[in-house]
Amino acid sequence: GLPAKSPTYGNWESTGLDGHMGGHYVSALALMVASTGDAQAKQKLDYAIAELKRCQDALGTGYIGGIPHGAKAWGQLGAGQLKVDSFSLNGRWVPWYNIHKVFAGLRDAWVYTGNADAHPMLVKLPHWALRLTTPLTDAQMQDMLRAEHGGMNEVLADVAQMTGDLRYLALARRF
Repeated sequence: GLPAKSPTYGNWESTGLDGHMGGHYVSALALMVASTGDAQAKQKLDYAIAELKRCQDALGTGYIGGIPHGAKAWGQLGAGQLKVDSFSLNGRWVPWYNIHKVFAGLRDAWVYTGNADAHPMLVKLPHWALRLTTPLTDAQMQDMLRAEHGGMNEVLADVAQMTGDLRYLALARRF
């Protein structure tokens, strides 16, 4: 709901996979900072995290993502309304892959650089995912996973290990 600071990138970033590149970018910067100590990369990482935090705070649900009309799509999913196709969920192209990239970017920013904002932001995401998927039956969850699951099981297990919260491990197993 925040105004865009610049036009979106072309190709996948403006044709339904909007936002996934941000997670890749944060991971790349975190790994670059960790391996080189480059101050400019750290500055860019901190800026990217601050902008993601601004988005997460504005929405207020813990979610961060660029999926077109994401609130509607996730709302449908949370209500058990599932339209599943190959690599598509409720008309959105690989939404769990997309959100996994944001999870992974925040994880990498915290683990590899100790970015102070990345950790609480990361922990808000599985709370959002838990609230969203808890009402789904196992059959609905399996139906949803016919489309894709991104790497949600990986990042949820990582957050469970980082926090000691076994609810995230249980959700990782559901994925």
